[in-house]
Amino acid sequence: MSVLSIHTEQRVIDVMSQCLNYFELLSLLKMTAEDDSDAKQAQNCLRRIINDRIPRPAEVIVVNSMSFIVEDLYRLVQWPWVQELMEYEWFRQECYLHQAFDDQPYFDSAYFVPIERIIEINKPGL
Repeated sequence: MSVLSIHTEQRVIDVMSQCLNYFELLSLLKMTAEDDSDAKQAQNCLRRIINDRIPRPAEVIVVNSMSFIVEDLYRLVQWPWVQELMEYEWFRQECYLHQAFDDQPYFDSAYFVPIERIIEINKPGL
């Protein structure tokens, strides 16, 4: 429950919604992988506030006693498997090209894909 009046709270939510548009512009910038991840987490946080929802248990996974929100996790998908995912309209907005730094292995045409989308695609009946 917010301490703001209903009218003020709605105005705050509206302004926060407008801020989401600026996150799309960040994709045009050259950022480190860490900054890119931080921006994506901030965007997801704003979306959760705007939608006024708390992650349901199905959206949280536990690995080694640590909880992770599924929409903040990504999986590296390499060529040729990533080609099928490129056909989805969300691909360009939500996936990130793998970039190798220093001694990291280089993967040609590999992308980080949100785990949430992979789960969504693999659910029967969708």
